[in-house]
Amino acid sequence: MGSGGPPPPPPMMPGFGAPPQLPQYLRKKQKYAVIEPVKKVQWSKINPHAIKKDSMWVHVDEEKYVNDELFSDIRKNFASKIAPSRQPIYDLVDKSKELRVLDAKAAQNFAIMFSQSKVPPSVFREWMLSCDNEYLKDDFLKQLEKYLPTAEELKTLSEFKSEINDLQYSEQYFCAIGDIKRLKQRLKTLLFKANYKETVEETDKAFVEVRSACDHVRHSMKFKKMLELILTIGNYMNSSAKSYEPVHGFDISFLPKLHSTKANDGRRSLLHFIVQAIENKHRDLLSFSDEFNSLADGISKINILELQKQPKEINKELKNAREELDFAKNIEEPIDGDKFVPSIEDFIIRADNDVARLEQLDGEMTQSYQNLCDFLAIDPKNYTLNEFFTDLKSFCSLFSTCLQEVRAWREQAAKAAKISNTPLSVEKKTHGTPDDSPVTNRRPLSRIEDLLDKRKTNRGLTPTLTPTKQRSQS
Repeated sequence: MGSGGPPPPPPMMPGFGAPPQLPQYLRKKQKYAVIEPVKKVQWSKINPHAIKKDSMWVHVDEEKYVNDELFSDIRKNFASKIAPSRQPIYDLVDKSKELRVLDAKAAQNFAIMFSQSKVPPSVFREWMLSCDNEYLKDDFLKQLEKYLPTAEELKTLSEFKSEINDLQYSEQYFCAIGDIKRLKQRLKTLLFKANYKETVEETDKAFVEVRSACDHVRHSMKFKKMLELILTIGNYMNSSAKSYEPVHGFDISFLPKLHSTKANDGRRSLLHFIVQAIENKHRDLLSFSDEFNSLADGISKINILELQKQPKEINKELKNAREELDFAKNIEEPIDGDKFVPSIEDFIIRADNDVARLEQLDGEMTQSYQNLCDFLAIDPKNYTLNEFFTDLKSFCSLFSTCLQEVRAWREQAAKAAKISNTPLSVEKKTHGTPDDSPVTNRRPLSRIEDLLDKRKTNRGLTPTLTPTKQRSQS
């Protein structure tokens, strides 16, 4: 064999022994010292062994671009954002402190919740005793009531008061409030109190809106006139049957179905013809949809049955609040600074007045719809308030659509008529007749041009000259 030495050993597999050496023509890169976390550049790096000797990457000199000011701007503008809720978790869930009662997952969830309150356990205790919804917001109370430890767990944690600083972060908060009796029931009462104002205001507003809508429809001349027009047209159409007897009224649920009765062309409906009649003779009804569409849309979205349940639900919650109030009044050893009793007493007095008003509004709304039903000969048991306004909304929507279509068709017909009404010259050429009509798009002739034109066609006032023979000169 040859006189040369043995072949070089194969390159070492990655991950075993020393890393593979760079090609001789590549210098090792120096890592920059960056203390603050900075966003990473998501690029795809080139394998250094794929870089050939004549590649531009071989000759890159990064030192020419090192700039402290530039790097400082990069650190400021591309610093990695740390989620505000994540950092406290590692600090708050201190693994060096053993959990006494809560499991690890519950402790972590509570750590997130309590860290958002941004107050120490002692202040949190003051919040619970003051019963002030300025601090105890709806979302916080919901979470706390939902995941609250059991009464036994709270009692156990309350016994560590002398060691509260040695407890895990989450357990410190429950240790601070663990001695409050019937804590879960208290939270339910405070949650009801926190939501109460918004619930009452929305319920009050809904009752008034529905009552006003019923009264508006009943007193509207447009609504009455629209029904009269539809009744007239319907009676006329049905009178073609010998056995038909004209009716005095029709079910309001029929209104949206007017669009289902199609004309012979299959395109237009009876509602289209009603719209045309309104445009021709009853133009005050053109704004019918504008008057009733938004009103009907708003009322149709209100669940009347659920609305009427609200006063009863509030009364039920008030009953529970009274029970908690009686219990708090009879505690043998009340906690100093506990304001639950005076806070809930004042709240119940105001709430009783509110419930009485809501019940009155419910009665007024029910009576308003009954009056509307009487006005339109409707049986409220078979045709609910929601159904009435849903049908009215559908009719308004169909009415607007038909009105737009009728106007669009009229414009199309006018354009078609304009196109068909072409100049007379076009018609004559079509029928083989001469064109005596002036060309409409031709520039008007001046007076001189007009005279010359008339001479050429022998149609002017100047007579045609007869040529004469020249006499020969003798």
